[in-house]
Amino acid sequence: MTLNDARDPNQPLGNAIAFRITRTARVLRLQLLRFLRDLDLDISPEQYLLLFRVVDAPGQTLSELADATLDDKPNLTRLVDGLVRRGLVERAADASDRRKARVVSTTAGSETLELIRSRLGGERSAVVDGIDPTEFEVFVRVLDQIEASAARRVLR
Repeated sequence: MTLNDARDPNQPLGNAIAFRITRTARVLRLQLLRFLRDLDLDISPEQYLLLFRVVDAPGQTLSELADATLDDKPNLTRLVDGLVRRGLVERAADASDRRKARVVSTTAGSETLELIRSRLGGERSAVVDGIDPTEFEVFVRVLDQIEASAARRVLR
């Protein structure tokens, strides 16, 4: 596929960049879901990604987490509720503004993330094995450029 093909709205759907990125993201999500199930963890890929953010940057508000994940607040609230029910995170009152809740990891949440991280390297390697390192670096740069370009149009 050429850059001109990517710009042409008359190309088949399979040539659309958004379609290809979405399809790839879905396959990667399914791989992560299988991986989490194989570890007997009752969390979704989205909850894992949220737990990752909470452990690495504790004390964020729901609004901050929604901005960081580009998720809408109602869905993010459902994800946090699920992690609270599983005992992996908790809501803590903001010391300066009692209307706000800050999301923090529990010990069980931190231990769960550590278990995932200890086993995730093999999954990540399987995805990129066989890709030339230089091509991979170009791919990441191009993906960043596509994201930035789309964000400029959406987030203005």
